[in-house]
Amino acid sequence: MAELAAGKEIDAKHITLLLSKERQREFAAEWRWQQTLRRQKKPAILTTYETLHRQCASLRTRCMFSPSRSKSEQATLIKLQTKWQAAIERAHAEIAKQIKKRATLTEWLDRAVVDIADIDETVLDTANQKTVKQSNTVLNEYYERLPC
Repeated sequence: MAELAAGKEIDAKHITLLLSKERQREFAAEWRWQQTLRRQKKPAILTTYETLHRQCASLRTRCMFSPSRSKSEQATLIKLQTKWQAAIERAHAEIAKQIKKRATLTEWLDRAVVDIADIDETVLDTANQKTVKQSNTVLNEYYERLPC
């Protein structure tokens, strides 16, 4: 049930076993709504946000898999982390602006747009290899708050 609540993918046979008849009907109604939504043309206004989100995902991958053993590798990773942080800020600002203009866009997103105003106060630690890698964890928490 925790996996289902967390939005993880569950086999249909397990859903049937886990949910009561009433919850199965609710699940089926939500699935029909999702299918209806998927047949509609996505609003063009979300294209910019999707581009920014993809940039965040790309920078995330690069940061997560960048080595940080030497000082030069750490410096490179810190530059990437700074770009990643800025990309997250831009993506969040874009989706918040669009939702403010048109609240119905939220039905196209997998989660609510939450405030990440404290990201610009995040100081990327550059002391050593361990703390540079920990900055990835901090930035990843902000990235995970961005809706898809």
